[in-house]
Amino acid sequence: MNQTVLGELLAPVARALAQIRGTDTVSRVLSMADFIGLGVLRHLQGMRTLREQVQSLLHWEPGTALRAPLARSTWSDALSSRHRRAVLQAAMAPLLGEARAVLPDRLAQFPALQGRPVYAMDGTYQSESAHYGRCTPRQGGEDNPKGHALLSFYDVRLGCPTDVHVDTRSRHETALLRDYDQSAQPMTRHKGALWLVDRAFIDAAFWDSRKKRLGMTLITRMKSSLCIESTEPLPVADVPTNEGVLKDLRITLRSSRQNWRLITFRSPRGHLVEFLTNEFKLEPGVIAFLYSRRWEEEKCFDTWKNDFSLAKA
Repeated sequence: MNQTVLGELLAPVARALAQIRGTDTVSRVLSMADFIGLGVLRHLQGMRTLREQVQSLLHWEPGTALRAPLARSTWSDALSSRHRRAVLQAAMAPLLGEARAVLPDRLAQFPALQGRPVYAMDGTYQSESAHYGRCTPRQGGEDNPKGHALLSFYDVRLGCPTDVHVDTRSRHETALLRDYDQSAQPMTRHKGALWLVDRAFIDAAFWDSRKKRLGMTLITRMKSSLCIESTEPLPVADVPTNEGVLKDLRITLRSSRQNWRLITFRSPRGHLVEFLTNEFKLEPGVIAFLYSRRWEEEKCFDTWKNDFSLAKA
C-alpha cells in the first residue's frame, strides 16, 4: 500500500495502532494493520468474505490448500475474538484524537453552542454473519428477527461515527439506550452534551435525569402520543437565524416534571415540522438547523450497509 490512495486512507489507523499495545498478528500471515486494511479493501471490492480475499491475494486455491492462511471466514467472525476487539477499541481514542486535530469544526458558526459536544444517535439493524445461528422468539429463542440491533453514535462537530452498541435480542431503542448508558465509557455521560435523536428515543424520565445531573439536552421530532398539559408562548427574535420559525412554546408534558419546548418550523419546501426539545438557551431556528444535521449520521451508516456491502458479512 506504499504511495497509494488506500495507504493514505488507512494511514491514520496505522498510526493509531502504533500508539497502543497488543498490535501483534491476528493469524499466521496477517498483522492487525493488514487485517483492518484488507477488511476495508474487501468492502470496496465487494468480496463476500475476508478469507476469500486473502486466498485470492496469496494465490491459494481453497480446495487444495493444506493450511488456509486465514482460518476465520468472515470479518465479523474474526472480530468475535476478545483480544482483537480490545485492540480495535483501544485504537479508537488515538484515531478520534487525530481526526479532531485535522478536521474542521462543523458547528463553529454557532457561538451560542460554546464548544458543547453535539452528538446524534440512531438505531438500525444488520444482517448476521455467516457463523451466527439466529434463534428468534418464534423458534424459542430471543434473537431479533430483523438481525443484530445497532445503536450507532455520531459526533456532529467532527462529522464521523464514534461508537456503536450491539444487541442480538428483540428490544426497543430506549431499552438499548439504557443498556448502553450502563456500559464502561458511554457517550451519554458527557457533561453538557446536546443530542439529536429520533422520536423513538423519547424517554422523558431518562432525559430529565440527564439534564438535571449533567446539563445534557436533546432535540427530536414531536410525537403525537405525547400528552401536553399546558403551553406558554415564547418570543421569537426577528433575526435571520429564525427564518421559517412559526411558533415557539414552553410546554409541560404529562410524562415529565420539567419544562419542554415545542417549536413549529416551516421548511424551505413548505413542510411543517414540530421539534421537541428541553434546550432553552438556543434560538428556535438553530434548534431546527441542528436537527437537520442528524441526517449526516443516517447517510454515513447507509453507506456502511449498502455501498460497502457490510451486510454480506
